[in-house]
Amino acid sequence: MALALAPTLLAAAAGWARADDAPLRADLEAALAAPALAKATVGLSVVRLPEGAPVFERGAEAPLIPASNLKLLTSAAALETLGADYQHVTRVVAEEPADENGALPGDLLLVGAGDPNLSARWYPGESGCPPLDRLAGQVAAAGVKSVAGGVVGVDRLFDEGMVHPDWPADQRDKWYEAPVAALSINDACADLTVRPGPAPGTPAVVTSAPEGWVTSVKNACVTTAKKGEHKPIVELRGREARARGAVWTGSAGVTAAIPVADPALAAADAFTAALRRKGVTVTGTARSLRVPPAAGAPTGVREYAAVASPLCWSLRTANRNSQNLYAETLARLTAASRAGAAGGPVSFAAGAEATTAFLTAKGLDVAGVVIRDGSGLSKKNRASARLFTRLLAAMNRAEAPTRNAYFDSLAVSGVAGTLDRRLDSPPTIGMVLGKTGTVNGVSALSGYVVTGGEARFAFSVLMNDLPADAGPAREAQDRVALAICQHALREAAPLAAAPARFDDALRALGLATEVSDAAILASPFSARDWPSALDLVADRAAARGDFVTCDRYTSWLESRLRAADRERLLADNHRALGPWRLARRLP
Repeated sequence: MALALAPTLLAAAAGWARADDAPLRADLEAALAAPALAKATVGLSVVRLPEGAPVFERGAEAPLIPASNLKLLTSAAALETLGADYQHVTRVVAEEPADENGALPGDLLLVGAGDPNLSARWYPGESGCPPLDRLAGQVAAAGVKSVAGGVVGVDRLFDEGMVHPDWPADQRDKWYEAPVAALSINDACADLTVRPGPAPGTPAVVTSAPEGWVTSVKNACVTTAKKGEHKPIVELRGREARARGAVWTGSAGVTAAIPVADPALAAADAFTAALRRKGVTVTGTARSLRVPPAAGAPTGVREYAAVASPLCWSLRTANRNSQNLYAETLARLTAASRAGAAGGPVSFAAGAEATTAFLTAKGLDVAGVVIRDGSGLSKKNRASARLFTRLLAAMNRAEAPTRNAYFDSLAVSGVAGTLDRRLDSPPTIGMVLGKTGTVNGVSALSGYVVTGGEARFAFSVLMNDLPADAGPAREAQDRVALAICQHALREAAPLAAAPARFDDALRALGLATEVSDAAILASPFSARDWPSALDLVADRAAARGDFVTCDRYTSWLESRLRAADRERLLADNHRALGPWRLARRLP
């Protein structure tokens, strides 16, 4: 049932209203008055930072389906439990040492510890699985020349349940339902690619990556010269890739990421291939081993190689890209850390319990909160908009390493992640650090509004009972975010005396020389004049040391005036795209 349109907690009656927030509250009411939301159930909470004082609430206490906004809870729990400097470590060990000739008599064990970053995602310009290549190189450098046994992928940290029972059974072949294992590569998926053959009527070309998992291909897909017939379909049945339909001659190819049945075995297969590329002979067959530590899992007598990845990579992929596997892994690692060495393999339920325990320890009210998984894919999850803003306020008060890592993990409006194409015009470009969420009938957006290098507001808007087309709901969310951004800019202190060299530029734009940045951004410029106006704002900001504003509008100019730069900026996860990173000079 839809909530009443009037705020559930009247600001004036509650005693926390500020007179100067009245324009913002009016704008928020207008944003939620969209006809598309007439039958929706909406929860909205906006708080002022750093104190966390409420500014506006409507249905804020109602427990709603949060979709992927749940990742905000999961990632916060993992970050504070594991620590900002936590490193995932994957090791290669053997129970028997190699002899003086480099011959290893037994198996080589690839031991997973919950690192979801074993892929090419964080290695620009490289393909395949660079971490496995590095491990193989270390093994060869240690003098190992042959392995009499095989590679064993050891997955003993997580329990046997790799796919949550709440997740849609008819979507098991989608990347967002990849099985959760302590050892997995390439997001626990096989990438199946279909490309056109040499001429119309010839079979399509079907390839797979990473190397090793697909052992056979059943190809019924043909090449067609008719674009209208272009509809290639790829499937994975066990270890057999299947392709059907038709692929157009002008197509660059179509790739589908499809979950594998045994992530640890897929990793072992790929590592076997990597070893052979490094000149190490492997005689035996790859296999996987899923046994708990209490059952005597092999730990090895000699470590031959290790690779590590920082927690910030996992956080950023989970939140900024909304990758479910990463969030589920973080939830289980949180549970494992809380349980300690004697805790045994951890489950979905243990991860959910660990996140709930974290929220309770933070002093947050968990009444009505239901956490079933770590990613938000379960539609049985429940949380309120008020819970999200209170958590966001708490994370904003955290110690600098924790706070910065959390902020750094979020999508950036108009710049990066799931917000790269939203709120991408002045003045909201770069002002919103947030997390989106979508499942059938649900859409959500929660995060921060940042000005001057600091988070000024936190907000959460959860929408349930939506029609199939969630576009109007997202537009309403964007209007909420825009209203908060505009209010934050109105509150910003006017620029003190501007350097004289800006006077000519201001006059050319028809503006008074003492005009503030906020006034420039509020001016109705033509498309021709916008670049000059934004360049002026960025230049003035740099002159007064406000690198946040400078970065925001410089990025906007780059991304709009040079399309190639935009794609590079969005694809390069290593570049400091967010304004908070530039302000703090983080690497």
